[in-house]
Amino acid sequence: MQSFFVVTPCGGTIDDVRITASSVRAVAAAHPAIMFHHYLVFNNGLAPDSRLCSSTSNYRTAITDLGQVASRAQARNPALDDLESSGADGVVCFMDAGDLLLDEGAIDSTFTNVNRLPEQTLWAYAGRIVGANLSSARKPRPLWTRKVGNPFFIGATFVTTALATRLRFSEGSKEDWKYWLELLDLDPHLELGKEIAYEYQVVSVTDHLSRKRRLLRTQYEFFSDYLGYGHG
Repeated sequence: MQSFFVVTPCGGTIDDVRITASSVRAVAAAHPAIMFHHYLVFNNGLAPDSRLCSSTSNYRTAITDLGQVASRAQARNPALDDLESSGADGVVCFMDAGDLLLDEGAIDSTFTNVNRLPEQTLWAYAGRIVGANLSSARKPRPLWTRKVGNPFFIGATFVTTALATRLRFSEGSKEDWKYWLELLDLDPHLELGKEIAYEYQVVSVTDHLSRKRRLLRTQYEFFSDYLGYGHG
């Protein structure tokens, strides 16, 4: 049986965690030939809910509690450590709590072709942004843009365990962008797909843009300090 590993940092609300877990369970039910392993890593003081320890014929949860640690990087890395130490073979997806895994072709596309592709492969699909007055799909961007913008939505990007476990998420802002940049530096095989793999929930266009504006300073620092573009 093929394996799909979903890694979810849980540092917001328990309702967000339940929404994401429910979406993964629903996709698992539609793909009985694939074993879904869901890592729920609680941090930022959010207490685990034992009711999330559900188990079906092809869906399993593994709960880790990091206590007061407030870090999505540290909440993803324990799952990667476990996958590496266990020698797990399959495909990994990173999804934040509150986002939804979708069954709109990405799972089928990935697992139909995974056995004929190189051991270190990365699939980039589209992500749907949904809010009160917003509904749009963002496709993966061309790789040449990766030094000026994050080319992928993290939940819409699937990675073989052989590739995902070669690196870890680093601390600080833009941790997912750094991870993709470092993975791409390893020159993996890349598959770009038009299928929509996940749904990202926002309150509204105004709220989404407001939160983006608050990140402008960290974006500037990322450009200057991490990408080496210099200040000014």
